[in-house]
Amino acid sequence: MASKSDSFAKSFIKRQTGDSKSTQYNTIQLAEVMENVDGAKMGRLRVHLLGSQTPSTDKNTWKTVQWVSPFAGASNPSTMLAGGDAENTYQGTQDAYGMWMIPPDIGNIVAVAFVNGQDAMGLCLGCLYQPGVNHMIPGIAKGTTFSDNDDAPIVPVSEVNRRSAEAQNLDVFDNSATGPKDKVKRATHTPMYNSLTTQGLENDNIRGLTDSSARRESPSKVFGFLTPGGHQFVMDDVSQKYIRLRTIGGAQLLLDDSHSVVYIINSKGTGWVEITESGKIEVFGADSISMRSEKDINIRADRDVNIESGRHTNIKANSTLDKKDEEFTQPISTRNLGDIKGNVHIHSAGNFKVTGSSGIDLSTTTFNSYSTVAQKFTTTGESHINAGILHYETSPKIHMNGPVALKATEVSGISFQADADGNLLYTNILSERTGESLNSPKSTEAKRGSMLTRFTTREPYPDHEQSNLENQS
Repeated sequence: MASKSDSFAKSFIKRQTGDSKSTQYNTIQLAEVMENVDGAKMGRLRVHLLGSQTPSTDKNTWKTVQWVSPFAGASNPSTMLAGGDAENTYQGTQDAYGMWMIPPDIGNIVAVAFVNGQDAMGLCLGCLYQPGVNHMIPGIAKGTTFSDNDDAPIVPVSEVNRRSAEAQNLDVFDNSATGPKDKVKRATHTPMYNSLTTQGLENDNIRGLTDSSARRESPSKVFGFLTPGGHQFVMDDVSQKYIRLRTIGGAQLLLDDSHSVVYIINSKGTGWVEITESGKIEVFGADSISMRSEKDINIRADRDVNIESGRHTNIKANSTLDKKDEEFTQPISTRNLGDIKGNVHIHSAGNFKVTGSSGIDLSTTTFNSYSTVAQKFTTTGESHINAGILHYETSPKIHMNGPVALKATEVSGISFQADADGNLLYTNILSERTGESLNSPKSTEAKRGSMLTRFTTREPYPDHEQSNLENQS
């Protein structure tokens, strides 16, 4: 057993197979993974050397090899502290760093070597792909799947089942100019497809589907990682040039140079953000969108600012030292400004119009209305002025009931966006599907009214600036 005082090299040798003499191996060899569970949690494998004269079932002939990472290490051990409380602090120990990848599953082929030819110092140098089993890597690429009819949709697919009749149609060693013969059907990658249909991206070639596969061309122009669980990091230099980080649940960050799009969406499709080529920033949230700053929030449009609510629109300026039940109601960042009663100041260089379909109510300690030209008050019903103490009117002349007073101009409400024929513009996408099939169209609400010039919805959002759809009849 290795002791704490052993060097890393000595410790490594002892922990592999002890201090016994070992067989000499002088070449890099291929081996099949037989065990990948390591009690030491260092990624060690038990492998059977291919070409050996012993059966793979004989565990006594398996070799233990250490998983090698292209980048791994820890901070200088000479900086560690010993004794007293210091050895139990962050500063007293080491920082580990590096690239950690899960060792391959049982049955995979790996390349192994033995330091100085000794089987006590075996290393796993890398892994070999199984022939033809690399379509999913790294982006779980789209393809043709099986269907009861001839119109099978293009969906994210898994690998060809090498025990199936369909596998006979795949020639993995075809090196013709057209590339590998991948005109085969593959099973739908159910977890990825379910995620895309939940989000509404199952037909979107930009934000959902992808052709980023190691089998797309040769030599491949796609790079990345795909975990056994389906999480992916993809960098594609051809086709759709992008970087994508996506979970198997569908949550993703997409940086797309081909369409000049930055796109973020959560796994349920209930919230997304997109920055387009022209500079549009579009946001959708199925629940609340909240912003807070401990200082100021500044919003400016060089053209129009449109604010619309489906129910109430509330604006309030608080008092910095407001209290309820003798407790401050405002955060300390507000109270530190001093005792200030907040003002609401609205300035319009043109007309300022207010309409209320049911009424306009104003309540304050003092009400001032000032005009440099004229003030007009008109009602089609009754007019009442009620003063609790005194009522004053001052003018060089006061005309009561004649001549006829000028009427105030009626203020019209804000109209919804509409086309040339007066039809409301927007379609709202709902979360439900119109049929039982996963890829049946989403339910919609047509001709929804809004004063806004852009009306974001759930995916598939019909007004994306960049669109490329699959499976469209």
